Amino acid sequence: MIEEEKVNQSSGDKSSDVSNELRWYVLRVQSGREEKAERLLNALKSKMSEIDSVVIPQEKVTEIKGGKRTLIEKKLYPGYIFIRMKLTDDVWYNIRQTEGLGLFMGMDKPMPLSEIDVSKVFNLIQKSDKEPTLNVTFQKGDTVRVKGGPFESFEGSVEELNIKKGMVKVSMVVFGRPTNVELEYWQLEKV
Repeated sequence: MIEEEKVNQSSGDKSSDVSNELRWYVLRVQSGREEKAERLLNALKSKMSEIDSVVIPQEKVTEIKGGKRTLIEKKLYPGYIFIRMKLTDDVWYNIRQTEGLGLFMGMDKPMPLSEIDVSKVFNLIQKSDKEPTLNVTFQKGDTVRVKGGPFESFEGSVEELNIKKGMVKVSMVVFGRPTNVELEYWQLEKV
């Protein structure tokens, strides 16, 4: 009789507890509204001990404009927020009922990320902290137009990229002759 009561009590406890351990989950949000969603989740976090961390994965990217390097943060996964929490029915309900938050990744129930996936994401973040990448969106063969300088409005084809220096070698026709010109990537726009 006592054994039967213990089984009933423990199964009753488990029905309200979806996951008893801290795991990482991915929540979809409207792209461009990640910071607002992060604030909403942090407000829930202050009320619910099951929510441990809220992270918008970002990498540090170097941009060069006018010869000046600036460091910016770029979202690794626009429209997604990572949450470390114990997933209970109560937490799941509160997140679903909060306006401005989307759905969790997973079919019917939120699916936790594997440890391997979590490691990959946080390794990318740590790597960008140590060595920020240069934000160059061109590839060899792309057609580009010069936005400024002596070759303004000229069009050409990307021949070479020097990511470390932020330079792009462009082949264009100047005075009827094919000419290779080396320009800073920010001086160019994709056509």
